[in-house]
Amino acid sequence: MLEQMNENCLTVSVITVVYNDRLHIKKTIENVLAQDYPYVEYIIVDGDSTDGTKDIIQYYASALHFVSEQDDGIYNAMNKGMRMATGDYMIFMNSGDCFTKHSSISEVMSWVDCNKPLPVMIYGNYRKISDCVSSIIPARSFRKVWYGAFASHQSSFYNRSFLLEKDLWYDESYRIAADYKLNLTLVRFSQGNILYVPVCVSDFDMFGLSSMNQDLGLTEADRARQEVLQMGWLHRKLIIGLQLGARFFRTYFRRLYEIIRTA
Repeated sequence: MLEQMNENCLTVSVITVVYNDRLHIKKTIENVLAQDYPYVEYIIVDGDSTDGTKDIIQYYASALHFVSEQDDGIYNAMNKGMRMATGDYMIFMNSGDCFTKHSSISEVMSWVDCNKPLPVMIYGNYRKISDCVSSIIPARSFRKVWYGAFASHQSSFYNRSFLLEKDLWYDESYRIAADYKLNLTLVRFSQGNILYVPVCVSDFDMFGLSSMNQDLGLTEADRARQEVLQMGWLHRKLIIGLQLGARFFRTYFRRLYEIIRTA
């Protein structure tokens, strides 16, 4: 719940979307509630879980906002969370994902100058979690959004007022790349007012939906470039070729790939 705040402090809505994930939801909840930033609103959108997830969430009900009902997929649930949010900024930390440190939100917000127009998006670095924790993965420049995702959504803070002003939501006709389409559109409208912070914000679960469906991700990202940027067929196919090449280098020449990626 949001604590009493003074007018110079930015509020942050953390949104967790979950469905039947009792093995991981407790870790995410406790991680979010342990953040040392005092102006946090925590929202959980559950898709009417039947495996005991709701019971775990209910245990923490006094410290968060919670809705449990059937939805039409992950992006429908994420849009529902956005409608519930009241913070200046929103970030999605879905079940299984965590902030890297208890001070992650505080560190990010310390970079924001409230005497200037607030960035429409703030993003930082991340780590991947599978059987072990990866080293820090630096985010790309947002100016390379035409190529692909420049940051994970778990490390991205969205200016809620800006999204509402531009009527920007997750496109629910997408299965796994609606976050990429949203970022493409946001960057297009941002006039460059996007802030990168050199902070490792999150550890995200590699067993998530988009991580396990890379081919569908390529297809949907290609569609987003056509819809948002009106990019031509040849240009789009060249980008897919670059991405497939990058996947090859990441698999067989990882060190070289990491050097090229951050160039």
